[in-house]
Amino acid sequence: MTEPRLNRRQMVRAAAGAAAGGVLIAGTGVGAASADSSSGVASRLMGSWWVTHRNNGSDPQPGTTVVTFLPAGVILSSDISPDVALNSGSWTSWSNRFKATMWGGSAGPTPDQPGVVIRLQVWGMLHDGMLSGTFTVTVYASDLMTVLDTQDGTFKGKRLMA
Repeated sequence: MTEPRLNRRQMVRAAAGAAAGGVLIAGTGVGAASADSSSGVASRLMGSWWVTHRNNGSDPQPGTTVVTFLPAGVILSSDISPDVALNSGSWTSWSNRFKATMWGGSAGPTPDQPGVVIRLQVWGMLHDGMLSGTFTVTVYASDLMTVLDTQDGTFKGKRLMA
């Protein structure tokens, strides 16, 4: 039995789609101080969220991710469908809005094909206990110098209850 092989283009598309799952993830230098606040939107964001996302680009199929906002501006996301990536990064909030930057990666499908690095930048809002917003996924070659793909999308999320 032969294993299915992905070419580089398929791998980049899959990585961009999966990274979108890290939907709540955005730019370098976001301040941790405001995310550590005990009042306002920061305290209402803390915890885990069930997030559905959709790329506007080559893969319009929705995906699902669990995103967790932690104190001190730390954010984690785990893609559930498709099950591809674990991402981490920083977040900050103000008024009823937030932004985040998250980084992750995807190994190459074979030893002779290098993996990719993924940056997800997110801009969102919290309204009536629901998250919504937009994101941009940038897929880099493993050298972090070459941009292989960029896609935009939207997301919605609801609190994940224990």
